[in-house]
Amino acid sequence: MATLGFLLVLAAASDDVEAELESPKLSCFRRGWGYEDSWHKDLNGGFVANAETCQETCDHMWFCDVFTYYEDTKKCFLQGNQAIEMVKTTAISGPKTCSATSLSEALKMVKHAGWSAAKGAQAEAMNLQQIKIAGVQAVQQNGVKLGLSNTQKAQVTAGVVGMIAAVKAAGDGNRVSTDF
Repeated sequence: MATLGFLLVLAAASDDVEAELESPKLSCFRRGWGYEDSWHKDLNGGFVANAETCQETCDHMWFCDVFTYYEDTKKCFLQGNQAIEMVKTTAISGPKTCSATSLSEALKMVKHAGWSAAKGAQAEAMNLQQIKIAGVQAVQQNGVKLGLSNTQKAQVTAGVVGMIAAVKAAGDGNRVSTDF
């Protein structure tokens, strides 16, 4: 009978942990998965109480794009954009920040922010270089806020700068589509 009571308590605790991971703030966490990063192999996030604290630590570190937290040891590893995701049975992992948007929505939002900043700079009669800088800065700032990796930010930046150049080149009256 004592064994049955223990199993019921264990099942209830397991349900509580799963419910915690399903909350909106933690919805981007992945249980049973972690990251390996050849640039960041040593324990660099310290020993922390939970995965949420590990994520907060990651959010405050310039090099961190993803984290891996081990429930059994309380170790927090902070990894960069070279990290490779793999099965880690005692780990909880996730990005620098959880976003309410999907990756494709985040990429569109960042691209739109860059394009809007460039259009604003153009409206202020800035030169082509200043327009590009305004677009790039908006992509970088918004990309960080939405937790995009450096590679993703670079891809969006290239797209925005390419759109700016295309619009400038079509200054002869030809229409250039800026649809997202």
